[in-house]
This record gives sequence, structure tokens and C-alpha cells, in this order.
Amino acid sequence: MSTTRLSWRECAIALLGDPTAVIAIGGLRIVGDPNLDGPGPYGYLTKTAGPAVDEDRVGPVDLVPVSHEAHADALDERGRVFAKTAPMMLIGAAKRLRPPADGLFPWASHALPRRDGGGGLTVTAVPAVHGPEDGERDGDGTVHWEVTGFGLSGGSMRPGEVRRPATGAGQPQRHTAAVLGAGVVVPARYDGWAHFSEGVPEIGHAFYETGPSSATDRQGADMPLVRIDLIRGRRPDELRAIADATHRALVDVLHIPERDRFQLITEHDADHVIALDAGLGFARTDRLVLIQIFTQSGRTTEVKQRVFRAVAEQLEHLGIGGEDVFVSMVENGPQDWSFGFGRAQYTEGALPVPGR
Repeated sequence: MSTTRLSWRECAIALLGDPTAVIAIGGLRIVGDPNLDGPGPYGYLTKTAGPAVDEDRVGPVDLVPVSHEAHADALDERGRVFAKTAPMMLIGAAKRLRPPADGLFPWASHALPRRDGGGGLTVTAVPAVHGPEDGERDGDGTVHWEVTGFGLSGGSMRPGEVRRPATGAGQPQRHTAAVLGAGVVVPARYDGWAHFSEGVPEIGHAFYETGPSSATDRQGADMPLVRIDLIRGRRPDELRAIADATHRALVDVLHIPERDRFQLITEHDADHVIALDAGLGFARTDRLVLIQIFTQSGRTTEVKQRVFRAVAEQLEHLGIGGEDVFVSMVENGPQDWSFGFGRAQYTEGALPVPGR
């Protein structure tokens, strides 16, 4: 856990961990759905990762909106204590919290003054869906439990410019973003709990299908450059099979388009390749394959682990054992790419930056 205190920003969104987001806007700091307990079992739910920073590092907070408090993966015990220290807490469906909480019915609003002199900030409660749209509904017409989203508007902001209207998987969020005309979507519910089945690649792929008007802030469709180094002696069809298997693993895990394929295959004499076991206690053979994947930053540790496993599994089908599969992911930014003519196409705007 980081000990760095969150710095003030004019307009920014930071994720502390699922589902907690810190929004800085209009000189105000807003912390949504504070979930601050450490990892471990919580009833029938299991938390796999705690918050990125301790609540003491968040700093002064002006508002805490709470979508619901029925489940441990929304508002937990430390989150409750933290929320009640804020000057104002807005609740949608929650029933059991006490002052300073202020309950809002759907489409009701609450105004608070902006600290930057830009007028007032209006917080509007909006209906939300807690789970898949086709999920089983209770007598009140809700899925799992009633939840509420919150929209922020006011001053120089367009109505609904910052909004957290829904929870759930990538496809429902994609449709919501399309309705709102959102240019940037920051997913907050995809990691940190064992019951989540969709991560950044799935969410990114869902938004990528809608076109450039909706995109995640993390890359779900960038163009990796892959270097494949191996010991000389394989036939051309064997080299192509290794390249195909590597690309297939990236398409399956990262959901990149099939034609986003950039690979360099280099053969070396055996005495020009030194790749020991790092003390892990296994021996490599002359079937060794070293793979470097250059990709834009934003992948989670879990996604990277899935990439490693997928590459190893694909190469195993070609008779290459796990001891001979070395994979490294190297992250960079859009300013680090040129696709030709000495131009930085991402920076110049000739190509849309994936995830923006």
C-alpha cells in the first residue's frame, strides 16, 4: 500500500481500488463508495486486493456519495467510518446509515458550492442497474439490490459531464456511455474481488466495438510490438507457427484486433543466447523462445499473468515446454510510437490513441 498522500488536481479521477473512485473537480474532492477494508473473506464474497492507499492518505474530502450499503464489495466497515467523517454523505438506496447522510430519491438533486469560484456543483441521483440487465429481479424490480448512480454538473461543466450511473460488466456500461455520449469512460468495477469475471481487456473490447466516441481510460485495443528471439535451426513453417501462437494468445487475452499484428522474429547462434533459470531450478533446451511484448501502459498484474499463461499454453501445443518460454512485457506511452515517415502518428492525431 502506498504511503503517498494524494495531491490536489484541478480535474482528475483516481481509483483507490474496486469500487472506490476519488474525483477532484471544481476545487472539491469527492470519494465514491469507499471500500477500504483489507483483502479476505467477507461472507460469501472474497476480496483479493485492498485499496491502493490508506484512507489517512486521501486527505480532506467534501462529499461521499454511496450507491448502496447492502454488500461488502460496496461500503465496508472502514468505508462507513470514513464516510461519516465527511461533511456530507449522499445516499441512494441505503436505509441504515445515519447523519451526516442525506438520502436522495432518483432524479433528486443536491447543490454544493464549488471552491474554485465556478458557481455550484449539482449532484443528481440517477437510477442504476446492479448486475446484468437480464438478471432476475425482486418484487421491487431490482437486480440483487437497489442501487443509485450520481451525476455531477454545474458551472462550466456540461450536464452529466461526470457521472457514475451503473455497475456491472462492460456491455451494460458500453450502452450507458453511448446514451450519455461519453468521450472518456473510467471503469471502476472490474478488479479486486474473486467473483468478477471481466477485467480491463473485456471492458476495453466492449467499448472498442462502439467506435471512438466511447473508450476506456485503459488500453483494451492497443497495437503491441512483439519480438521473438530463438536459437537458429527451425524450419520457416515452425517459425511462423510460433509467431501465430503468440499472436493468438494476445488476441484471446487482450482482445486486440487480428490485424494489429507487428512481430519481429530473430534467430541466433546457440552460443549467442544466454538464458539461465534465475535460480528457479530448471534447465532450458535449444527450443528456447524469448518473447518481448511492447505495449502501452495500463495492464493490470492479473491481465499480464493471463498473457504469460496464454502464451505458454499456445506454445505447449507446438511441443515447446514451459521451461523454454521466457516472456517479458514492456510498457510505454502513445508518444513512443511511430508507424512510418518519421512521424509520431498518435501524438500528431493521425491515429486515435487506444483507450482515449
